[in-house]
Amino acid sequence: MDEYKGAGSVSYSIFRVQGIKTIGDLRGIGKHNADRVSYTNHDIDRAKSNENIELVKCEDTYLKRFNEITSEMKIDHEKRMKSMRSDRRKSFDQAINSAKNDVACEFLFTSDEEFFQNKSKEEIEEWAKHSFEFLEKDIGITKDKIIHAAVHMDERTPHLHVVAVPLIKAYDGRRKTDIWQISRKKFIKTKEDLANLQDRYHHCMNEHGHKLERGTTKDIKHATVQGFKEQTKYHENEFVQALKKADHAKELANKLVADVEDVSKFDKIPVHQETIWEREMFKKVEKATGRVILESKDYQSIKTLAKASDVLKTQNKKLIGDNDLLNKDRINLKEKVEHLIKENQQLKTENLELKTENDFLKKTLERVKEFYKEKVPQLANMVGYIKATVLDKMGKKFLKRHFVDDSERNGVQKFFSDKQKKIEQQKKEKTLKMRSKKRDQDYGMER
Repeated sequence: MDEYKGAGSVSYSIFRVQGIKTIGDLRGIGKHNADRVSYTNHDIDRAKSNENIELVKCEDTYLKRFNEITSEMKIDHEKRMKSMRSDRRKSFDQAINSAKNDVACEFLFTSDEEFFQNKSKEEIEEWAKHSFEFLEKDIGITKDKIIHAAVHMDERTPHLHVVAVPLIKAYDGRRKTDIWQISRKKFIKTKEDLANLQDRYHHCMNEHGHKLERGTTKDIKHATVQGFKEQTKYHENEFVQALKKADHAKELANKLVADVEDVSKFDKIPVHQETIWEREMFKKVEKATGRVILESKDYQSIKTLAKASDVLKTQNKKLIGDNDLLNKDRINLKEKVEHLIKENQQLKTENLELKTENDFLKKTLERVKEFYKEKVPQLANMVGYIKATVLDKMGKKFLKRHFVDDSERNGVQKFFSDKQKKIEQQKKEKTLKMRSKKRDQDYGMER
């Protein structure tokens, strides 16, 4: 995956690319984006999925759209298979899956939560359209190559997610003709090209009024390690915030419990039946009204209990929800930290391997220098000769700056000497040929 984001409190423009290796992987991504269900990404809120913004709709499955985009490539493949031995024939899907190239690519454009905070859906859609325009104009991934493009508003940080097929008709040296190819490298050749595109994306965003910074790519290895430290710190902070929320909820619950404890026990509150006297025939009779009589303070106690009960029910529901979220966050954070630790370990291993390789190369270079110490002038002479040959073939002028020292210039002199000898030899051969031809003609006339 190719990505870089600078560190700091300001918002950065983020643009990354990731390859999709096989048809099966593409099918899985299509299902995930259609169902909006993930067992590893707990940030997806399906209640908000209807707010997602579709820039390029995928009316059917990702595979059907992939087959539409690559239809001409498939026709060419099937024609070529007809001329091959039966034991070497492959179906189009088999050929695609076994190739070294990706079958499709994911492009992701985003920033951090602060950038999207307080932005309306319309403003986010405008940002997404500018990012999509960059994808088409600067990278060359046009709409006809796109399977699906949508802004996911149902995750913690909105982002534009584009799935596309980097399809191009280009010259193939092995077949000596232009053929259809799925190749990310035809659009983004190297890491340097990716860095340049990230610069252009940052510039493009700011031209459209989106105030974003561009992270430095001076030392990707160092930046990745730094990223590990910063991301770990970020997730630690997230976890601390989650604990604070839990403590606050606990504090509220304790306060309510204390309020309830101050109230008299419900079963100890004295209750008196309300009665009235009614006249029946010639006497008065006491009858119950069905209501009860309470002391004022006891009535207030019951009111407090009722209120506390309602609050506790609401708070309990909220605590259950918060607890579920905290559990999900904890699992998610654990996975992220484990991933970062693993990535950091891989980087350490790579750095160790690079150091070992570097030491080996240094020692080898020292031995080579020692071995060729006396042969350096000869080598420089040969270099000068080769440079002169190349310049001569290109029809370029021979300039002093082309040659480092006298040894190289001696090589140039030898080149001119050899060239002159060759010209003279060619002239000599031409003269001999003409004489031979004239003799043959004279001999023919005599006969």
